[in-house]
Amino acid sequence: MILASLFAIALIVMTLLWHQNESQEKQIRAQGVSLAQMLSSLPYEQLVAPLGRQSLLGTIFQSQKDRNFAYATIVNKENQPISVAAAPGITVPSMDWPDASVGWLSDRTMTTAKGENIIEFLAPVYADGAIAAYLRLGYVLPGMGISFEQVPFFATLALIIFLLTPLFYLLVRNEIRPLRQANAHISTAIESEQFRQIELGATEELSDFLARFTTFVDFAKQRIDSLEHEQEKLVTSKNLITYSKSRIENVLEAIPEAVLILDQSGNISYANRRVTTILGVAHSDVVDAPLTEWCDNAELLEVIGRYSEEPAASYLSETVRLDLGSTTKKTLSIKAYPLFSPTDSTNIYGSLIVFRDISKESAIHRQQGEFIAHVAHELKTPLNTLSLCTEAIFDDGADDPESRVEAANIMHDEVERLAGLIDNLLSITKIETGQISIERQRLRLHDFLEDAFGVASRSDKARDLTFELDLPTDVTSIMADKDLLRIAINNLLTNAVKYSRPGGVVSMSCEETEQTVRIMVRDTGIGIDPGEQGRIFERFYRSENDEARQRSGHGLGLSLARDIVQLHHGTLTLTSTPNEGSEFVIEIWKEAGLLKQVI
Repeated sequence: MILASLFAIALIVMTLLWHQNESQEKQIRAQGVSLAQMLSSLPYEQLVAPLGRQSLLGTIFQSQKDRNFAYATIVNKENQPISVAAAPGITVPSMDWPDASVGWLSDRTMTTAKGENIIEFLAPVYADGAIAAYLRLGYVLPGMGISFEQVPFFATLALIIFLLTPLFYLLVRNEIRPLRQANAHISTAIESEQFRQIELGATEELSDFLARFTTFVDFAKQRIDSLEHEQEKLVTSKNLITYSKSRIENVLEAIPEAVLILDQSGNISYANRRVTTILGVAHSDVVDAPLTEWCDNAELLEVIGRYSEEPAASYLSETVRLDLGSTTKKTLSIKAYPLFSPTDSTNIYGSLIVFRDISKESAIHRQQGEFIAHVAHELKTPLNTLSLCTEAIFDDGADDPESRVEAANIMHDEVERLAGLIDNLLSITKIETGQISIERQRLRLHDFLEDAFGVASRSDKARDLTFELDLPTDVTSIMADKDLLRIAINNLLTNAVKYSRPGGVVSMSCEETEQTVRIMVRDTGIGIDPGEQGRIFERFYRSENDEARQRSGHGLGLSLARDIVQLHHGTLTLTSTPNEGSEFVIEIWKEAGLLKQVI
């Protein structure tokens, strides 16, 4: 308020000074014009005094009480001063004689060497009807400033304004006292976080304002209470929805199938993590992304696109053969289900698409078909041979002992072949169905292997072969199923004998490490081609080698041996070189190693 008072005083003073300056300038102009007209009308001789007498200009200048009157002078045609009267310290500025004779009164404004602004009035002086000289009257223009005489006036004005300032301050303070009280009550309410009625005394206008303000505060309190209640309901609903969503997502993540959820517009709004392993795409690339950006399989695009365009149409199970990538081929079962609104069964929110990888099931079905075909072939071949031998005996072998013996031997071999095939099929079936159980017992490995090797070396097919056995006498005993392990060892030894050439060597050795026992069966037979070594343990697989095809077999021995070894938590590996022989290695955990593996 003090600054405002000072600003008001300064503005008033400036206005008064400007008005005073304008008034003085108008007064000077009026006085100058009057005096110039009067003097210019006098005869030249009266204006110019003779020598020794005071000129009329000097008398007039001395009679002027105006402090702004600067000078009065008469100049001749040669622009030389004839008569001059000037205030102390004033120098009459020079003047150029006008090119044309000026016959009327004129004025001009100029600045002296001291920086004073002077307004000069110029009038012609006549003698005998012609311009004989010029009259020049000069007045100093007043500047902006306060004279000593004006100080009491402006001091009185400033005092009046300063006296009004505290009075105005007291009036305003008295009027805003209720507002300060209201501010204090509001601050207390904010600190205590409680709304309450505020009672204040005020003038009529301010009382009406405070009443309306209190009404507004009550309305705001009711609205805030309502919003807080709605917010609590929204938070509760949000938590319930989040909990339900989390439960649903956990269920969808737990299932082994890939799941996609399409919204009403056909966009993918959810995908579980199984899409990465089943569809071969990153989970982050699927959600909220166009289908064409992450799927390059035309058949899959067509299936999902159909559900996107018609979410309510024909939700049928489909089996689609998909070629995912250059090396991976999968068979997927695709099923789609409509997502109905829980309140309106006619309103469909979207579609749930489930992708199930049935590649193994398809492979199993295919293998079952191949298995039946192989079994039928393997059973049909010896039965045909038995039928031919029987017919030969009935036709012409009844009286020929050699024919009967040969037929009997053939029939015996084929019956053994059938019995071995049936035994192997029964063992494989029991292993696959889980009906077989391992009855572990402590097995003295040295005696067990020596007995199995002796049986194989005494078979009829072992003639013309050399057998070598290298077993440590102190080899550790193991816990194993004696009957099952004998089947595996016999199958390996039988294959070694079968695929050896005359004069070849069949050997078996054993060595042990800190945790395992390794049993090696070697032969110097025809060997196995590197391209076939990866499939040699498949059921009913027979080598394409012509020499191997000449040996009888049904392709189940190695598969059964591997299954038996795996039941003992062991491994069966192969190392083979064509035309040099093969080596099969069984590695079984010892009792201490098996316990460590379990831990």
